[in-house]
Amino acid sequence: KDYEQRDIPLSGELVERLKAWREANPTKKLVLGTAHNRPNTKLLKALKAIAKKAEVSNATLHRFRRTYCTTLLRGGMDLRTVQMLMGHGDLASTMRYLTPATGDDVMNKIDAILK
Repeated sequence: KDYEQRDIPLSGELVERLKAWREANPTKKLVLGTAHNRPNTKLLKALKAIAKKAEVSNATLHRFRRTYCTTLLRGGMDLRTVQMLMGHGDLASTMRYLTPATGDDVMNKIDAILK
């Protein structure tokens, strides 16, 4: 976002897959680079092609970013940490992605708390 550098934590599984990729591709510098080891300036086009194959409509980088934020919050990550990961200057920007749980989600959360 806005060309700001920030650290994004990766799952252990993804780290292991990236290590395996590195071992299998020792001469490549970039995971998403071009055949000539240069940054892929057509990344959005490539992501849209992948999304189309997966039958995901209206794929944009911002939509992926919003989905990431929503997934973190629904997964139970605290609001302040998500704010920091997203680079939001104020908490209200992050809170837009909070939605009330409904139906089975509510019951599962209540059951988990009361156990």
